[in-house]
Amino acid sequence: MTGFAVAGFGFGALLWVQLAGDWGHLIERYGVLNTFLIYSVVFAVLVHIGGLLMTYPPAGWKPAGWNPPQAQAEQEAAHTFTPHTMIAKPQFYVLWLSFVFLALTGLMLIGINKLYGRDALMESGAFTDLAAAGAATSTAYAMAFALSNGHGKIGWGFIADRIGWRRSMMIMAVTQSFLMIAFYYMGGSLIGLYVFLALTGFNFGGNFALFPLATANWFGVKNLGINYGLMLSGIRHRRNRRTDHGWHVQRRRSRQGPKRLTRPVPDRRNPLFSRRTSRIHSQRTST
Repeated sequence: MTGFAVAGFGFGALLWVQLAGDWGHLIERYGVLNTFLIYSVVFAVLVHIGGLLMTYPPAGWKPAGWNPPQAQAEQEAAHTFTPHTMIAKPQFYVLWLSFVFLALTGLMLIGINKLYGRDALMESGAFTDLAAAGAATSTAYAMAFALSNGHGKIGWGFIADRIGWRRSMMIMAVTQSFLMIAFYYMGGSLIGLYVFLALTGFNFGGNFALFPLATANWFGVKNLGINYGLMLSGIRHRRNRRTDHGWHVQRRRSRQGPKRLTRPVPDRRNPLFSRRTSRIHSQRTST
């Protein structure tokens, strides 16, 4: 069911990308910024309508005539983790890092697919016009990757129901590794590019079916919404500033320059804050 719920995330990319491009020509008619403005209004309306149709079930609700087995009920009660207790477990970080690396291939393709595919098609001689090669690559991405992304969410959920999410995740990871190596050889052919993007999109979509299942299996379903939200941060993680040694870039609203390096006040509640650091900081502030 998770696969069906998130499949729209993949299928929707095909619709909205093509409406902005070849189908609706929104960017050509209204420009990029106005197209984003149109989409923001449409999405706000659609999300609001969708939210009105959703409601929390009452406590203890279950489908009529269905009674969970005693063993399952006891297991669910024992695996009820709050976000605080979940992030204290090493399993969370193992799963989080797995999410980072497995989603990395799909996120990377979103950024480089058009450039690499266009150059590979030109280098192989399949196209002689740069604009035509770029258009063919964009169409391949919108059609093959987006469609297979939606099918992957449903397909990997179906596979996980049959062989388990651990085996499914292992198969998906190994397959994705071989596909990334094969990309170097398949990118020069338009058919090969379609096949590669379809298979990679299918695997990328599987992340959003398998990791919610893994999070629910390890940490329970009661707090799954926020727990999986923390897990989902694996594909949103960006290290925008360096804080390894306590330094960060701070913007200044003055005439002395846009940026400066500052030393933040140490937090004595931080276990990494040593006594020596505390003594040095006290001496500096006293002088």
